[in-house]
Amino acid sequence: MRRYRWLWLAIAIITLVATAHLALAQFRGGGGGPGGFGGGPPFAMGDVGEIAQDGSSFTVNSQFGPNQVSVKVALTNDSQWMTVADAAVADIAVGDVLALNGQPLKLQAASVDIGGGLGQFFQMGMQPPPQPGQQPAAAPTGPQMMAFCNATGTVTKLDPLTVDVNGLAIEVELAQDSRVTKMTPMETPALNQGDKVFVFGQRQGDTLTAGTVVVDTTAEGIQFGFGFGGPGGRGGRGGRGGPGGPGGPGGGGGRAG
Repeated sequence: MRRYRWLWLAIAIITLVATAHLALAQFRGGGGGPGGFGGGPPFAMGDVGEIAQDGSSFTVNSQFGPNQVSVKVALTNDSQWMTVADAAVADIAVGDVLALNGQPLKLQAASVDIGGGLGQFFQMGMQPPPQPGQQPAAAPTGPQMMAFCNATGTVTKLDPLTVDVNGLAIEVELAQDSRVTKMTPMETPALNQGDKVFVFGQRQGDTLTAGTVVVDTTAEGIQFGFGFGGPGGRGGRGGRGGPGGPGGPGGGGGRAG
C-alpha cells in the first residue's frame, strides 16, 4: 500500500506542476495586484539559493523573462521529499503508474461528423461551412502543429506495454527517443545551492511552507506538455477559456533504453 501511496502522490505532483507555468503567469500579470492565490501561488520552482544554517528554510530563485522571483521556503518535520531522476524503459514494471505524453497514432472514434461539425463555427466566427473539396476560409495556410495527448494509467502488461486508464486497456508504443524519468521518495533529504526544485505547500505572505519538495536530478530537466492551448483565451483556476491550439509534447529526462 505504501508503494501505491507514493505513486499516486507522484502523479498528483506532476499534474500540479503542469499547471504551474500558467498559474504563475496569471499571478505575475496582475499589474501589481496580489494575484489569484491570496498574495502568491502555493508553489515555487527554480534554483535553490540561500540555505539556512540550521536547515529550516531555503530560497528558490526563478527567472521568468526579465523578472527574477525569490521565494522563501520554510521546512517542517512533515515536509515530504522526492526526487526525479533519469530512467529507462527497462525500469517500467507491472503495477507502476505511468503519466504518458505523446502523439496519438490511432483514434477509436465515438462519433464522426461529416462536413466538419458544429465545432468549426466556434473557431471560424460563425462562417458558413466549406463546400466539399474547399479549404475552410479561416483555416491557417502554414504548417500545422501535430496533435498530442496525455493519459495516466497503471501498467498491466509489458509486451506490448499496456496501461489501464479508468478500465480502458491502452497499448503504448514508445518512440525511439522517448524520455523516461522516475519519481521516488528521498530516504535522506539533501539539498545544495543550485539544485533545481519544485516546492508545493501553503503560502502565507512571502513564505511558502513546504508540503512536498521535489528535487530534479535529470540531465535535461523536467519538461511539460499537458495539452495547454495556444493563443485561445483561458479562464482562471476555476475554468477554461476559449479554444486554444494543441499542446506540445511532454517529456522527462533520459532517453529510452
